[in-house]
Amino acid sequence: QSWIQLVDSFINFERVTGFDVNGTKFTTTSRPEVVAQFMQGARGWSKQWPIGPVNDFITKWRAWWLAHQPAARIEGNHLIRLEKLSEWNGLDAKHGRNGFLMVMGTLLWWGEAVFVQPRSKPTEEQAEWELAVEDVTWVLEHMLRTV
Repeated sequence: QSWIQLVDSFINFERVTGFDVNGTKFTTTSRPEVVAQFMQGARGWSKQWPIGPVNDFITKWRAWWLAHQPAARIEGNHLIRLEKLSEWNGLDAKHGRNGFLMVMGTLLWWGEAVFVQPRSKPTEEQAEWELAVEDVTWVLEHMLRTV
């Protein structure tokens, strides 16, 4: 359910930005290596991209996501959710092929890696994925209020 809500929020964000493919890009600082591999591999969306050791990927992904957040959201290594936030540190311009689409790709590959086997109880990696999906959704939905 959370993935569907994220996809909906992503589409709404892209719609508001006119589906312009030339938004600003996320920097490579702490970016998971799979993003570069994907970009060098002609952006093949039809295959699953291996993310490597899941815990290493999660650490990199968190650092990459944190590096792009407005300072007001950051408390140590944690992100807080503020109801009134008008400055997005450029996140609101990260639409198109090198913007939130790359974030969506990383979450897709992460989800594919951790949800391969159905389990009766979520693993820590699955719970981390859920938290990441919820946070990206929260950011997109709150940016839509100010874009």
